[in-house]
Amino acid sequence: MNTNSVPRVKEIQVQKAIIVIMADGKTHTNAQLKQRLKTMLPLSDFDRERANCRPNEEKWEELVNNALSQSRGSSLISKKIVKTVSHGHHKLTPWALEKKREKLR
Repeated sequence: MNTNSVPRVKEIQVQKAIIVIMADGKTHTNAQLKQRLKTMLPLSDFDRERANCRPNEEKWEELVNNALSQSRGSSLISKKIVKTVSHGHHKLTPWALEKKREKLR
């Protein structure tokens, strides 16, 4: 149960933040993304609790894993926004990178 006033971070927030980070066009590892996201996202105490399935990770990190999963229909990879370059290394697809840059113009 979320006991503080900050609501739990949502997967869409995580996905949008990942896109912002990846807008530089570079390849990012899961660890690099999580390090950056930790300072960008409004994480609640609940988000910071230990994950059920991965005891070395916090609950919010599961949302990052979901966002970058090849097996989830709602992931950035399934939406063809992010591509996996190699295991644990990701970057925006050329299409997504162009769309992001168009928004910045």
